[in-house]
Formats: sequence, C-alpha cells, structure tokens
Amino acid sequence: MSLDKLRTLTFSGVLVVVLGATTLAAAGADAAASRLSLTRTVRPATNGTTILRVQAANRGARAIRSVRVTNALPAGVQLSSASAGCGRTGPSAVTCNLGTIAGHSAKAVTIVLRPVGAGTGLGTIGASSGTPGSGAIPGAGIPSAGGAATLSSPSIAGTVTSSRALALPACTRTITGSFAGTVVVAPGETVCIVNAHVFGGVTVQGGGGLSISNSEIDGSITSNGATFVSICGPTASPYIPTTVTAAGTITIVDTTGPVTIGGPPGSGCSPNQIGGGVTLRSNRGGTTLFGNTIGAGVLARSNINGLLIGGNNIGGNLSCFTNVPPPTNGGVPNTYGLGSGTGQCAGL
Repeated sequence: MSLDKLRTLTFSGVLVVVLGATTLAAAGADAAASRLSLTRTVRPATNGTTILRVQAANRGARAIRSVRVTNALPAGVQLSSASAGCGRTGPSAVTCNLGTIAGHSAKAVTIVLRPVGAGTGLGTIGASSGTPGSGAIPGAGIPSAGGAATLSSPSIAGTVTSSRALALPACTRTITGSFAGTVVVAPGETVCIVNAHVFGGVTVQGGGGLSISNSEIDGSITSNGATFVSICGPTASPYIPTTVTAAGTITIVDTTGPVTIGGPPGSGCSPNQIGGGVTLRSNRGGTTLFGNTIGAGVLARSNINGLLIGGNNIGGNLSCFTNVPPPTNGGVPNTYGLGSGTGQCAGL
C-alpha cells in the first residue's frame, strides 16, 4: 500500500471497513450528541479473528451518563470475545455499556470477531494467512463492505453519523527468526516482526508502519512520523526465549494512525516487558499503553484522539501533559515502583 493511499485512509476515512454499523447512545439532559465522537480501528489478529476497537470520546466539559456502544454484526462473522460490559443483543449485534464518560475524556472497548466458517463470501483486505513471510499482519483478513457508525442520544434530537474506520495495511516485509543489526523501516514500508529475535534496535522513518508480535528486541524502538505502530508481547506458547519485548526504550512520536503497546485481555495484543522508559508524543490516531511492565518512567505529551494508559507496572513516574482528551486508565489503575502519576495522569 502506498503512503498516499494510507494517508487517504487516515485523514478522510474513504475506506469503509464493515464490521457492522456502530451506534453510540447516552442518557440524561446533559447528553448532547454533538459532544460525543466515535472512532473505530480494525486489524487482523491470530486464529482467523479480527479486532475491532471502538472509542467513545466526550469533547465537552460536562460528564455524559449511561453511554453505550452498539455494533451490528454483518453476515459471516460472529462474536468471539469482548471487553467487560459487552454482550450480545439479539442475533446480530454487540452492546457495550460504558457508563459515565467524564468531560474531555474517552473510553474504549475491544470486540473480537471470527468468521462463521469458510465460504462466507466476505472479501478481505490484503493477504491474511498469518504465515511468517506471507506479506500480511498475522491473522485473518478483515471483512470489507459498507457501513456507518451512528452516534445518538435518546434525550437529544438528531444523530451524528460517521463511516470512518482505519484498516491497518498488509506487511510489505516480514522478519522472523534471528536478525543481526538495526531494523530500519523506510517510508512507504510496513514491516512485521513476528516470532523474531532482533540483535539490535528498530527505527521507523516517516511514512513507515510497524507491527511487532511475539518477538524480542535487544535495543530500543524509535518511531517518528509512522503510519501506525503495534507492539504486542509473547503469546500463550512463546516462540521467543524470554518475555522481554524491548530491552531498551520505546519512543513513538508524530504517528498518524493508531499506536498500540500491549492491551487488555481479549484485545489480541499481549502486554510487553520493556527494559527502559516509554515516550509517547504528538500521536494523532489514538494511543494504547496497557498491561506492560516498564523499567523506567513514561512520558505522554500532546497526543490527541484518545490515550489509554492502564494496568501497567511502571518503574518511574507516569507524566502526562496537554493530551486531548486527557488520558484514562480504562478502570484498571497503573502500579508504580519508585514513581507516581503526575500531571494529567495523577491518580491513574
């Protein structure tokens, strides 16, 4: 996939990936639909599943109560698992109760879908065998067809409709086994590091995309201007010799698409063990840092469109400034070694 095409997906939402229409609803006199926004990101995972992340953001100052997200299931897929508070509502929908979303804050849920067997007639985006070297992010393909996400409130007339869903591109280069030296992701490349041991670091140049899963990086991971970054730790049957994902630091800056480092159960992205600190700055596609063991501190500054930092064990301080909306821990507090949460992350 070319860089220009990916930018089209990221900024205009021209590509619609259908995991069914998604509806947001909220109750109460203060539930103005114009203050709520909804974003969806999809990516293939392992064992033929597709991961749908749905985020509801409150852009206003007042809290919105009784928020719920309903995602219709298209023909040919079924619910595999979902975040706490989610469940089937009828034969073709999943509803997740998010409760209250504070002002200038956001909450996200993860829904995992799998095909109802072969021969469903669903199209896919890119190759999807999940075999190392196949040229695809490991996992099944993403069902493709049309569909819209609708935001509504029973107490406010009118709705806000969005068709945007960002699909992560297929790999242009896959690294497995042993790799000596630094992995450099060039502009326009999507590099997948799968079941690998990299005897060095990883550098992502502007316009490149990176997916790391079940691998060990001896050095640091640095990205500036990537299209997306996904860093997922060991699987249930690890190929790698240790549980360490990155022995050094992780620095992710100015990413146009989603940034995912670890994730909650059912998200399809396992937590990581990171030797050094983590810096997240000016990322624009929604950022998740969840469940990881981090040797030093975490700095999150000027990220927009959602920042989830929860369930991590952090060796130093968790410092957050000028993120919009402010970060949330998803209801799972972080724990600390010698530090604490400061700035926007005080109390997280």
